[in-house]
Amino acid sequence: MKAASLSGSKPSLWILNPTWDMLLFILAPVWIIPVIWCLKDRTDLNSIGTIILALGATGHHMPGLIRAYTDPQLFRRYRWRFILSPIFFISVCMAFAYLDLHGLFLIVVIWGSWHGAMQVNGFLRIYDSKVGSVSRATAKLDWAMCLAWFGGAILYSPVKLTAIFAFFYQSGGTLISPQGFFLFRDAWVLLTVGITMAFAANAWQQARRGLPSSPLKFLLMASTFGFWWFSIVMINNVLLSVLLFEIFHDLQYSALVWVYNEGRVAKNMAASSVERFIFRPGWRIVLFAALILAYGYFGIASGYATTTMPRLLGGGESSRYLVHFIIASTFLHFYFDGFIWRVRESGFRKDLGIKDIAGNAVRQHHFSWKPAVLKWALFVIPAIFFGLTEYYHHPLLAGPQFQTMLQFSPNEWHLNFIVAEAMGSDEAHSLAYLQKVVAIQPDFAPAQKMLGEIFDRRGLSDSALVHYQLAVNSNPLDGESLDSLESIRKRISMDLLRKSS
Repeated sequence: MKAASLSGSKPSLWILNPTWDMLLFILAPVWIIPVIWCLKDRTDLNSIGTIILALGATGHHMPGLIRAYTDPQLFRRYRWRFILSPIFFISVCMAFAYLDLHGLFLIVVIWGSWHGAMQVNGFLRIYDSKVGSVSRATAKLDWAMCLAWFGGAILYSPVKLTAIFAFFYQSGGTLISPQGFFLFRDAWVLLTVGITMAFAANAWQQARRGLPSSPLKFLLMASTFGFWWFSIVMINNVLLSVLLFEIFHDLQYSALVWVYNEGRVAKNMAASSVERFIFRPGWRIVLFAALILAYGYFGIASGYATTTMPRLLGGGESSRYLVHFIIASTFLHFYFDGFIWRVRESGFRKDLGIKDIAGNAVRQHHFSWKPAVLKWALFVIPAIFFGLTEYYHHPLLAGPQFQTMLQFSPNEWHLNFIVAEAMGSDEAHSLAYLQKVVAIQPDFAPAQKMLGEIFDRRGLSDSALVHYQLAVNSNPLDGESLDSLESIRKRISMDLLRKSS
C-alpha cells in the first residue's frame, strides 16, 4: 500500500490511490455496515464486538505515539509536551480512579466526539490542499461544517445523550431543563443550516474564481456525516452504535500514519532508526498492525469496551485503575493529534507530497501560548470543577434526573431499563419501562427476565413463561432464568392435569 503522491513528482488527487482511498478513507462505510451486520447475525456481537472495539479504540493510540516518539525533529520541537503531558494525564486519571470519581468519563465522551470531527476536518483539508484549495475562508468553513454536523447528531443521539447526561449528573451537574435543551437543539439546527449555506456559497464562489475544492472532499464529507448520523442517531444498540463509526475512525487514522511515515522512509527523510525499522515498505506493515493490536490488548484487559453506562455507574474495583490508564492514553491521543498533524504546516505538507501554491505557502507554525492555554483549559477546568463537585457532594442519579434523561432520549432502551430497575417497588411503572425495552431490544435477557418475574408474581404464568423463554434464548447460561422456566413449565403442566381430571 503505497501513496501515489509520495511515489512520484506528479501531483495526485489521492492520498494513496483511487482504490485504497475509497476503501479506507472515503467510502469505507459502504463495506463496514454489511460486514458488521453479517457479524451481528452470525455471532454473539456482545463478545466479538467488544473485542473489536477494545482493540481498535485503544490500539489506534499506538500509531500516534509512534509518530510522536520516533521522529527526532518532532520530538525536539515539542520535547516538553511529550515528556510532561503523559505524567500529567496519568497522574490526574489515577487520582480520579483512587477517589472513584466519574468526571473524566464525561470529558472523554465530549473530547472524543470533537476528536472524531477534527480528524475528518484534517482529511478534508488534505484533499483540498492537493488541488491547491488553500483559502482561509474555505478552511474555516470546513472546520465549522464538521463541528456543526457532528454536534447536531449528538443532540439527537440516544446513545451519546444518555452517556453525557448520566456522567454529567453523577459528576455533580445540576438538573437540566428539557425545554432549555430542546431550545438549544433547535438553535443548533438553525446554525447548521446557516453554516451549510455559507459553505455552499463559498464553494461556488471559489469554483468561479478557478480554485475549486477537491470533489473527493465533498464525497468524504457526505459519506462521513451520513455515517456518523446513521451510527449514533439511527442505531439504538449501544455497542453497535459505537462500533460502527469507531472502525471507520481507527482505519482512517492508522492508514494515514502508515502512509505518511512509510513515505518518509521511502524518500530517506526519516531520521530515526526506529522509524526506518517500523515503516520500511513491504512486510513491515504487518509489524505495524501487530503493534496496534498489542496496545489494543490493554483495552480488552481493562474491560474498556464493555464499560457501558450501567457498569460505569456501578463501578468495579478490579479494573478501575486500568480503565483510567486507558483514559489517560485516550487524552494523550486527543492532545497529541492537536499539533502533530497540522495540514497548514509546510513540513507536514511536504512529507505528504502536497505542494504549496505560490503566494499561499504556509510557514512553519511556531509555538503560541494562546492555543496551548485554551486546549489545557478545556481539560483542566472541567476536571477540577466536576472532580470537586462529585467529591464533596457525592451525587447519585435519582428519580428526577432519570425522568429528565428520558425526555432527552425516550427511545434509549438501556436508559429505560435503568429506570425500570430504579422503580422496582413501583411495579406498574417498572412494567411499562420494561415493555418498552423489549420492544426496542427484544434479545436483552435481563429485561425479559424481570418481565417474567413480574408476571409470575401476578399469577400470569403463560406470560411469565414467554418472557423466561426469551431470556433463556438470549442468555442460555443464566441459571436463575432456566430454573424459573422449568418451575413455570411444571406448574402449567400440573394445572392442565388438574383441569383435565
